[in-house]
Amino acid sequence: MKKYLALVLSVVLALGIIVGCEEDEPTGPSTTPETASALYVMHYTSATIAMIDLETGTVYPDRVTQGTWAAQISYYNGKVYVVNTGDNNIDIIDPDTWEKETPVDLGQGQYPQKLVFTDDNTAWVACSLSGKVLKVDMANKTVLAEITAGVGCTGVAANDEYVYGINSGYSYPDYNAGSVTVISIATGEVVTTIDVGVNAQAGEFDADGMLHVVCTGAYDGTGSASIIDPSTNTVVETVSTGGSPGSITISETNGAVYMGCWGAGVVAYDVDTYDVLNDADDMILGYGGSAIIAGPQGELFVADDGSQQVHELDAEGNIVVSYDVSGGPNGLALKTVQ
Repeated sequence: MKKYLALVLSVVLALGIIVGCEEDEPTGPSTTPETASALYVMHYTSATIAMIDLETGTVYPDRVTQGTWAAQISYYNGKVYVVNTGDNNIDIIDPDTWEKETPVDLGQGQYPQKLVFTDDNTAWVACSLSGKVLKVDMANKTVLAEITAGVGCTGVAANDEYVYGINSGYSYPDYNAGSVTVISIATGEVVTTIDVGVNAQAGEFDADGMLHVVCTGAYDGTGSASIIDPSTNTVVETVSTGGSPGSITISETNGAVYMGCWGAGVVAYDVDTYDVLNDADDMILGYGGSAIIAGPQGELFVADDGSQQVHELDAEGNIVVSYDVSGGPNGLALKTVQ
């Protein structure tokens, strides 16, 4: 009997040592290394965020869970931000530890889509259901102001003087002409509203300060970009690329504006002359495009929902490497040393 008890005790102690060793060994998020160059990938099916270490090419899947209907991922000032439409909030994540702060509650009935920072503590959030742009104190996690923008406020961009709320104009079942609501950063007042193309989604500034607004159209192959001059707050050019683009990024290195067409590829035009480089009949890749982002050295990252990959392209549009990320990639954020 004593020998039996001794044997049992020995087994229990051995198991305890093994379990203890397993608990002490870092696993999951804590194993993610710090890196100077990384791509953060949002997924709509797995509802998790992956990290690609661009220095080593290593993919770290499922770092942290997203909120409900995550609409945008961005990297700013050392933190990752995820806008969760269904939760009406913003997650703030430390990408070194993958710990979440208490989310920023934006209030019910907003349906936030995208955010942009105008300083380290102030973000402006486009909300599609309420048709508002919210001014948010990110340090104290409070909404400072709610500015009425337009129907289906889906995108937001900002320069030193204005915030631009990008309104799709979509009202079920109709895809209508979009608009851009111009808001003074200093006063929070609406300065003017600019008419743009059908179903406007997002915008980005080029190095000369011009605002490029991607307009999807009615998913009928009539996609375009409206170019706004902030000095006059007027549309100075419309670039018709065809396709149904919904995302936009600008590479000053390549001198090109890229617009992603979900599942169909990427259209592009010259950032200075507005000449179309790749239209709907000659798309870059010819697949992918659920999200795109340009890197500082002329590289272009394209999320491909079909293959469950993120492709890194060179300036000529050739695939340099493809990263397996799974989970339905539909958002990209870039951390890099310029």
